[in-house]
Amino acid sequence: MGDLDTQLIEDFSLASVTTVLLDTWDTGYDWTEGVRTDEKVQYDRPNQGDHKGDEYTYDTVREIISDGEITSGAGKFAKLSDGTIYISVGDEITSNPITIDETADTLAVNSSGVDWYNITQGIGARPIRLVTFMNVYAGEDQTVENGALYDHRKDVELTMMDELQDNLILGIDDFDSEVMWATAEVMGFPSEKEDYLNNETNFFEAYTNETDFSASQEAWLNTEVWLAEPVTDDTNTTGKTIYYGENDTAYVEGLAVKLAGYTLEPDEDTPLTTTQSQWTGSIPLATDDLKYDQTYIVAYYWLLADGRYRTDYKIVTVEPEEKEYDVTIQVFNENDDLLEDETYTTNEEAMMLGADLIDNTVSVTSHTVEIDFVEDVEESTETYVAWNHYDPAYRVTRTELIMTNNADFVVGYVETLGDLAEGDQITIPITTYYTQTGEATYEYVYTEVLNDGDSVSSQDQDITYTYQDTMAYTTTDQYTYTVEKDANGNLYLAFDKGVQVVITEDGEEETVLTIQDISYNITFNIYVEEIATVDVTKVVSNYNANMKDQSFIINLDGDYDTQVDLNHNETSKPVITVMQDGETRILTVSETVPMEFTLTGITYTVESYDLVDGVNVYNKSEPAALDAGEELIVNAGDMVHITFTNTYASQGYFKDRAEKANVFTNQ
Repeated sequence: MGDLDTQLIEDFSLASVTTVLLDTWDTGYDWTEGVRTDEKVQYDRPNQGDHKGDEYTYDTVREIISDGEITSGAGKFAKLSDGTIYISVGDEITSNPITIDETADTLAVNSSGVDWYNITQGIGARPIRLVTFMNVYAGEDQTVENGALYDHRKDVELTMMDELQDNLILGIDDFDSEVMWATAEVMGFPSEKEDYLNNETNFFEAYTNETDFSASQEAWLNTEVWLAEPVTDDTNTTGKTIYYGENDTAYVEGLAVKLAGYTLEPDEDTPLTTTQSQWTGSIPLATDDLKYDQTYIVAYYWLLADGRYRTDYKIVTVEPEEKEYDVTIQVFNENDDLLEDETYTTNEEAMMLGADLIDNTVSVTSHTVEIDFVEDVEESTETYVAWNHYDPAYRVTRTELIMTNNADFVVGYVETLGDLAEGDQITIPITTYYTQTGEATYEYVYTEVLNDGDSVSSQDQDITYTYQDTMAYTTTDQYTYTVEKDANGNLYLAFDKGVQVVITEDGEEETVLTIQDISYNITFNIYVEEIATVDVTKVVSNYNANMKDQSFIINLDGDYDTQVDLNHNETSKPVITVMQDGETRILTVSETVPMEFTLTGITYTVESYDLVDGVNVYNKSEPAALDAGEELIVNAGDMVHITFTNTYASQGYFKDRAEKANVFTNQ
């Protein structure tokens, strides 16, 4: 055998023993009722099943789950394709699902996909196809303001191999950008589950979609949330996972937030605990102490039925909100068409408004007001909103009092129909969200199977799982405000309430939580509609005291039909509203005059206000005559006064009126 043959044999031998070292899953985590073992347990055990590994649990080059290593032999890894092997991953076209670092002898899974490598040594070579099966992307690290809504599920992305394309040729098909060598399915956080409990919670054993790969069947996702403890020089990190956040800050798991399956007692009315509602964006996410940051580790474990899993995490920091709030009072047009963003158009004519600190004199100076103020942590800041009717062409239909936190979450809302007057009271329920950190333990037993190759034995292992006890709380308190009036006739509401809430949990020490109404943004909305009013006055020109009990019915017909029943020198009260949507209206006025009376005449005057350069200018027309049955045009904002004058012409018998006829008596 010559030197060339020897070299050939040696090179091919070295190339053949250079390979990837895939995870044999000797150990891994077990889950019982959604609870993960504190430490990894032995997978080399017979027939475990139910998402727990056994002696046949291992990765293959066709299903690479874990990051791995490569042998440190003399062979070199190189891309076999001179073109690009394209993979369809959801809606995107990608390549390079694997990164091999020969310097560190590592293999890292980037995404689901397939790639071909050529392992070479001298003149020896061999190809290898590597298929990465699944990947978990937890999402970006997040900083959430205290009191904001946060749903941990929204940016989770799960990718799993769906189909490998056969009959493709390297050197030909890898140069065609239209050819996909594999397809992978991209899923969000699971939304469909197989039973009631999981359908409502989404925190553990949440089944994911199946693909054409059999390994995808009955895969599910578990979610864990931990209080993060920063790693310091005194932290014992032995056997612990190190998590990295912003600026490479290192954390280890502290207490687990009470989310896992054993904590759940859902029913049809309350499918989620309060804490679970916090992490799914149903109620605000709040910290234990609202003044300081609190950091969490949110980790996802995507398990296959054989116990293999892929995991990823994100760091979520809840920071205290800025203690700066707004007080706003504004007026909206009730009946205008809504704007594109479904909001009402503002009205700058109907009211004069004001808002300020309560230690200043109440005043109304503008048509729309918003002020900023900073809460004094030791002593709350007292504020007010004030308003005064400015244009009688408008009437108030309703008011809203809204309180929000700085994350724009509504913590209190109340609507009051109609106008408000001095002495009226508004009661608003305000819900406060907060947390208390307790500590509890949960213990369970799992059976560890020991297989030393010659014999199989088992032993029970006690696992203690320490978690943060019932984390999230809410309290709803009633705040009552009284409408007050100052010497200038301005109506106002003062915000200066403070409520102390006493919380006792399971006989533990009482906690006193002081909640201020001015710890929120306060918005007071007034809704108005433009109207016109009509009043009618009845006059008998030759009236005498014998007619004091006689009444007359006057008809107003047209867009608004109504009747008024009046005695001599009486004006209809309250005024008649004949317009509610800002459009021009036409009325006809008439009276059925009894034979003993004659209609002498109908006159009317119109009062109105015109807004000129921000100032209401008063107008009043001269009296004008109106024929019976003549149409009267009424515009928005008009205050119309109509006078009917009759003359009594006879001392004879007054007949009884039929239907709408007036009733008279003998004198």
